[in-house]
Amino acid sequence: MAVVGESSSFCSSSFFSHKSNRLPDDTVFYAIFPDFIVSSTTPNDLSPLQSLHIQIIQSISPFTTDYIWQHEPFNLSPSSTPKSSCVCSSDLRHLHGKVRLGDNLDDEWLTVFLLFQISLQFPSLSIRVLDTDGEFLLIEAAFHLPRWVSPENSLNRVFIRQSDVHIVPRNRLPTPSLADSLKFLVNCGVESRAFESVQKAVKKKISDYPDRATRNMHSVRVRVPVSVAQVLKKEPCMISIAVEGFYDRDIDAMKFAATMEKFLDKGKDEELVCVSLKMSRTMYAQLV
Repeated sequence: MAVVGESSSFCSSSFFSHKSNRLPDDTVFYAIFPDFIVSSTTPNDLSPLQSLHIQIIQSISPFTTDYIWQHEPFNLSPSSTPKSSCVCSSDLRHLHGKVRLGDNLDDEWLTVFLLFQISLQFPSLSIRVLDTDGEFLLIEAAFHLPRWVSPENSLNRVFIRQSDVHIVPRNRLPTPSLADSLKFLVNCGVESRAFESVQKAVKKKISDYPDRATRNMHSVRVRVPVSVAQVLKKEPCMISIAVEGFYDRDIDAMKFAATMEKFLDKGKDEELVCVSLKMSRTMYAQLV
């Protein structure tokens, strides 16, 4: 049951499209705050956070093992210092990561799917996720938000917890700090759970994942030198670096590539072999 406030009458999902100069383009950022950090009496002890880190990576590996990300894979790392540079957090110990999307929006929503899965399997976590546009989960649910929610007052309010969207209510915390909101989620989480219509709007967007991301994969047969084939067989994700190098090439890169050292007869004498490569449809479109 949602107890966040009145129903919103927003008529445009661009309401929350306020870009921040701090955030690189085409990148999604996320931060995971375990409940034990909020109440920890030993904030410098990283061992529980490191243990949680390993457990989370293991839990999502079935969803990510065979997926080829556009630029960089889903990743997590413990915050290195109390004053972390992570754009999603302040001075609390946490796990954080980022995924550069490029032109493949499937990477963004697969990331959101993974964060919901993490919050389902580890219910004592609160998760923040942002992209270049800011609180993009609010953009997705803009027609269903409480009337009082705005870009100006949404800071430190929007979280994923126990596989639900939570919005810390203004009448309980008018100007919350991150620590205040995390404590509220731990102690009064039932009050922050967003309207059911908000839940449906966001979960509808990720309901087809990870299958949709898998269907977006494309197989293509190419001829490459044996050494290149060996690298791609061992590390299939390296294809994303190759595609990026081709698609984002500049004049200097073209001069270097023009020698075709690995491919032309005048270069190294290496056998060319035909192999099947897997890449996203976006990558394939960038090549052709």
